[in-house]
Amino acid sequence: MNQTSYFYGNSAGKEFFGAAIRNGKVPHAYLLEGAKGSGKKTFVRYICSLLACSESMENRPCEHCDNCRAIGRGTCPDIAYLNRREDKKTIGVEEVRDLFSTVSLSPSVLDFKAYVIDGADDLTVSSQNALLKVIEEPPQNTYIFLLCENADHLIPTVLSRVQKFSMEVFEAGEVERFLREIPDFSADEDILSFAVRNSLGSIGKAIMLLTEKTLDRDAVSIAHAVLDGQIRKNGEVSYHDFLQIFATKMTGRDLFVKVCECLQRGYGDVLAYSVRESDRVEFLEWEDMPRISSGIAASSAITCIEAIAKAVSEQSANTNLSLSALALAIALWNAV
Repeated sequence: MNQTSYFYGNSAGKEFFGAAIRNGKVPHAYLLEGAKGSGKKTFVRYICSLLACSESMENRPCEHCDNCRAIGRGTCPDIAYLNRREDKKTIGVEEVRDLFSTVSLSPSVLDFKAYVIDGADDLTVSSQNALLKVIEEPPQNTYIFLLCENADHLIPTVLSRVQKFSMEVFEAGEVERFLREIPDFSADEDILSFAVRNSLGSIGKAIMLLTEKTLDRDAVSIAHAVLDGQIRKNGEVSYHDFLQIFATKMTGRDLFVKVCECLQRGYGDVLAYSVRESDRVEFLEWEDMPRISSGIAASSAITCIEAIAKAVSEQSANTNLSLSALALAIALWNAV
């Protein structure tokens, strides 16, 4: 099945582009904001297929013609992509210039060209200024798509020249229903629950958590071990045992940051439970909350959240990971 078939929900965006294409008034630059796995790239393929497909009906691409198939596979020569390189933290000005080096050339297959920057919030200020020159005076039938998780990282002059869309966030029940309707779907119920609870309303991320071995699974497991260690402090878990969680399991900076994100959600659940804002929690299981809250008070949760924020900030500044992990472990141990 073509990947555009999996573009679920987001009806407002679909209706907007359907009407714009029918009326021949399609803006040339877009910003799609949403969490990882929220469908930003799939949305771009959907839009491009809708623009390119001559057999589309009711605002849906046919998904079977040559154009739709090439766009769905990511092999269409008239659609260019730029991602941040794994060995870099930002997307530089030269990379942006290289991406748009063909912008003045005529399309080879379609009657338009599209340029996609995945991770636009990684663009440096200089690269955004280079991008701005293209956005301000784009060639005819050229479309630019900026995909990001946080639009606040883009400069105001870029934001003012793009049409912004926020990807839809789904309720947990809807994510689960979608997963269960996938043909030939099979998953252990515990893994399914894990994927739904940690998808943060993103269907794409839920599918990734179900089908791939990711850092997310490790991060969730480590975060639960940390919380459990705090609850069982000086009983079954010693100070040494607690420090060992951080010393042996935090095997990389990316994993450490993901563990911190999970812990923040866990302590957030403790705070929410303490004031009974609702009968739902985001990261922990509701039935476990009496036990967890008896071991981690609301004031302790606040102290833990502050310690985590400091640790994440240190990692953004490239502080030594081992020292940062050790300092966080000590802070979390002393907080309860």
